[in-house]
Amino acid sequence: TGNTVKLGISIAQGQWAWTGVFAACIACFALGTFAALFMIKRIEARRGQHLFLLVFCACFFLVDAVALAVDKTPRDYSIYASLASSLVAFAMGAQNLLSQKSSLVKANTTFMTGNIQKMTEALWNRWVEEDGLTRAQRRAALLLFCTWTNYIVGGVCGAAIAPVFFWSLTPVAVLYAIGMISMQIEPAPPPDKEAREDVELRPRL
Repeated sequence: TGNTVKLGISIAQGQWAWTGVFAACIACFALGTFAALFMIKRIEARRGQHLFLLVFCACFFLVDAVALAVDKTPRDYSIYASLASSLVAFAMGAQNLLSQKSSLVKANTTFMTGNIQKMTEALWNRWVEEDGLTRAQRRAALLLFCTWTNYIVGGVCGAAIAPVFFWSLTPVAVLYAIGMISMQIEPAPPPDKEAREDVELRPRL
């Protein structure tokens, strides 16, 4: 959302180099979504998780490497380092789609507009509906609230540690890798056909 707005502003101001940067970020986000869809369709679940984790961390490390190569003592935004940062958008596009397709996360994880709208709708329904919200609706609203608040907490933590590491993305990649490895799951295998038929044929008491 922010890059789309900045794209329009840069076009209006004639800052064509930054127009290219913002356009690259948007395009890489879309390409990340394509890559995630490919991994979901063509790669076995556990291998897909490992591959995505490798790609995600590699994007962050590469951004740091390019930024250091361009300017070892950054004092202002470098157009080339910012262009390299579009790789982060690629990783985030893939991460958002994979998290939703996993059926574990029902909210967006890279932008909050839709989540805030859904939370507001839940509050409205709680107020106007005679029976209030169902248990499932309350749980969904709570998950949206937790996602939103954790987004804020993440921003606060990132802003706090960024000056310590000179805005490096490497600590983020390491923390993300640790978190993802701890949460990796193997999908439940489909039930054995013979066992299922055996259960169906058993007499019920």
